[in-house]
Amino acid sequence: MQRVLSKRILRDLKSNFLRYMALCFMVAFSLFLIVSLIGCADNIIDKENKSDKEHFIEDGEFTVFAPLSDDDVKKITDDGTTLAKQFNLDVTDADKTLRFFKIRKEINKEVYIEGEKPKNENEIALERRYSEENSINVNDRYKFAGKEYTVSGIVALPDYNTVVKKLTDTNSNNKKFGLAIVVDKEYERIKNEGLAEKSEEYNYAYRLTGSRNSKDVKKILKDLKPENLTSFLKKEDNNRIGASADDQVINKYGGIVAGIILIILFAYVMSVFVIHSIEEDATVIGALYSLGLKRRELMKHFIVLPVVVVLVGGIIGCALSLSPIGMEFQSSDSYSYYSMPNIRMDFPPYLFVYGVILPPILTALVNYILIRKKLSMPALKLLRNEHTEKKGKNLELNNMGFIKAFQIRQLLKEGRSALAVVIGMFICLTLSMMSINCYYLCSHIKENNVKDTKYEYMYTLKYPTDEVPKGGEEALIKTFKKDARGYTFDVSVLGVKDSSKYFDVDTTKDDSMHVVISSAVATKFLVKKGDELTVRDEENDRLYSFVVSDVYDYSPSFMIFMDIDKARELFNEEEDYYNVVFADKELNIDSGRIYSTLTKKQIKSAADIYVDLMQSFIVMIAGGSLLIFFIVMYLMIKVMVDRSAFSIAMVKIFGYRKKEIKKLYINGNFYVVAIGALICIPCAKMIMDKMYPTLCANFGGALDLTFEPWTYIIIYAVVMLTYFVISTILVRRIDKVKPIEVLKNRE
Repeated sequence: MQRVLSKRILRDLKSNFLRYMALCFMVAFSLFLIVSLIGCADNIIDKENKSDKEHFIEDGEFTVFAPLSDDDVKKITDDGTTLAKQFNLDVTDADKTLRFFKIRKEINKEVYIEGEKPKNENEIALERRYSEENSINVNDRYKFAGKEYTVSGIVALPDYNTVVKKLTDTNSNNKKFGLAIVVDKEYERIKNEGLAEKSEEYNYAYRLTGSRNSKDVKKILKDLKPENLTSFLKKEDNNRIGASADDQVINKYGGIVAGIILIILFAYVMSVFVIHSIEEDATVIGALYSLGLKRRELMKHFIVLPVVVVLVGGIIGCALSLSPIGMEFQSSDSYSYYSMPNIRMDFPPYLFVYGVILPPILTALVNYILIRKKLSMPALKLLRNEHTEKKGKNLELNNMGFIKAFQIRQLLKEGRSALAVVIGMFICLTLSMMSINCYYLCSHIKENNVKDTKYEYMYTLKYPTDEVPKGGEEALIKTFKKDARGYTFDVSVLGVKDSSKYFDVDTTKDDSMHVVISSAVATKFLVKKGDELTVRDEENDRLYSFVVSDVYDYSPSFMIFMDIDKARELFNEEEDYYNVVFADKELNIDSGRIYSTLTKKQIKSAADIYVDLMQSFIVMIAGGSLLIFFIVMYLMIKVMVDRSAFSIAMVKIFGYRKKEIKKLYINGNFYVVAIGALICIPCAKMIMDKMYPTLCANFGGALDLTFEPWTYIIIYAVVMLTYFVISTILVRRIDKVKPIEVLKNRE
């Protein structure tokens, strides 16, 4: 008997080859995307961490006003703690800035991707992303700041995985800002000739190779000269370190969950076909039961083909993920943003289980649950085929016209297929919302960051002058830390004048604890007017809690606004103290006094790269989800037509024309899709909006996910257009139904 059933599987595969090919393609395509995404994430996380260890990544770093003395260094390192100078100079030539370092010997050693370290003062090693964006290669001649260098190597630095100029920057602009490694002699020449745009930054990196921890190191520094310490940063709080791996954590676990959901959807879709086959062959199954065939044997028979289809799809999908268009392609987004060493993509063994073994198991389980009831019917009922016209038969629809009543009964009868269409639509729309949200997030950053920046220049001063530079507006800024979803972000309190030219905020002088927050703070940390916002002062181990009195439209950074006099009082500063100057033109300030300079032009340049950076992700997710939706809808509506072949043949005998048959058996699905889309689109948007703060947990900017109203109309129009294309294609299926079908089902 099993041999006979096996032959029937081959006949079923042959007669429905295109259907199973479409299902196999859908499984393969989906698993290709998911497995390559997870595999890429796993490789980047694992190998980035290994590379960091091999190149002696720091445990933390700190910056001081003046270099530490030998005695100071000895007090920090007497337990075995390793300390290394990472002094640097920022040099600007035209619109490009290079941060110069000496060759590193102990901590955060350079990773040479190509070439080798500089050997003399005429050679330079450049950071990878800067080199790529400016088309610079090893052995090229590169002129910068009046000197022509030979590029000896292309490097990545462990402590600059994200190459941002300032830790508060929300993104990197690799075309305009990069890193350079030179020999000691060349570094000293640059410093001595005053080529830097600001004074040398005295930055030290440390590794905890002794008995101390980061807290101990910080305490020693504060005990030595508390006024000398300007910043202290542990590795886990440094957004320049390990950002590429952090980015992939969400991709990995989100991909695993998304893959399981898609596999269950495909298994459900296949169960619809299996149930259709059971109903088509009900009399044969009844006869087999009468001859003594066991239900479990027939269960195996009907589950085999879906399992094989999913197994083949999984093998193809996993194989494709190993090809150049798989994990290598998925990693291109990381390489195009982060400064990473070259990573060889290996196939983690657990992905074989996930992509090849798990899908057939889930398919078998889902199909077993869904078809068990159908195969549990008594043999006599199956022989009489009693179940075929029962669903929706007794529904009272006397007040409706014949066509509408018929369409409703037809949909109730095909409720399983209609449900599959709606579920598939919801899953695909949710995936699409991920990409559309990404597009709008990037677009809003591009637009709002520039619009909200009213100043042309922002000077952060190391040593303020007694008098505010002419043409500038003073302010006081102090940076704090704020934790959110496992990441730490810089949040700045900005004390501004009441009549500020650049910030139209209504700060109150009555209470320093009532503040105005930027829209970036509100959207990132999910706080609103009336809420309490707590930030952490790392330097003094102190918490500050503020009450939000208002939200100000300002998206470029996480900012808390308050009156400058209250800020001076709160932070125990003198009544005329300031450390920031805003201006609408370049000011003549001694570079030795400047800690950093930020221009509106830099903000615009940085904001412009967001859409370009995420374009491939947006297109891939949106296109992939639309393709899956098309296939699911096509297969489900097609199976509805196939299940109604007897009825269609009957109405053809009664003289119904093709247009009328289409109204009865296809057009009823219009209401499923139309109403389903009206429900699914806002639900998908709502769910994705809730998920996005977690998906973008390490993003340091405003999360503005608002859509233009016409966007919803376009999404709805695309869904309906997909339906109309499919219904047009399926009209041909009606032509293939012949009146002879009636004879096949005679009693």
